[in-house]
Amino acid sequence: MDHFILNFFLCLSFFVLFSEASLAQQLVKNGEKVEIDSFKGAKAIKRTVRAGEQIFHFEGEHKGSFVDGNGKKVESSNYENKNGVLVIKKFTEADVGSYSEYPPKIIKTKTEHGFGAVPGPVLQISLS
Repeated sequence: MDHFILNFFLCLSFFVLFSEASLAQQLVKNGEKVEIDSFKGAKAIKRTVRAGEQIFHFEGEHKGSFVDGNGKKVESSNYENKNGVLVIKKFTEADVGSYSEYPPKIIKTKTEHGFGAVPGPVLQISLS
């Protein structure tokens, strides 16, 4: 039983150590201009906010706007594409959430026993 508990905590520690490596946090003030440049070269950025999942497109039919999970364009006058950087002109409570590259980038590493993989960087933005 002791070995099981020890192995469980070792696995949990390993998971937390490597999964947290791809998470960044940013605190912003209400109404502040925010430039999300963490995903240079991305074709789109997915965010998960209170309203659900939304994808901001840097190219294609929906360039410069967010689209929801149903493919419906979201009112996007507060957002702009500035040379591949998502600019939120006035950050509000509706923008609080996690932001990541879309489609997601998987970071693979070679280990002694094979390969390990974690999702690419995620930026968590909150109001201060």
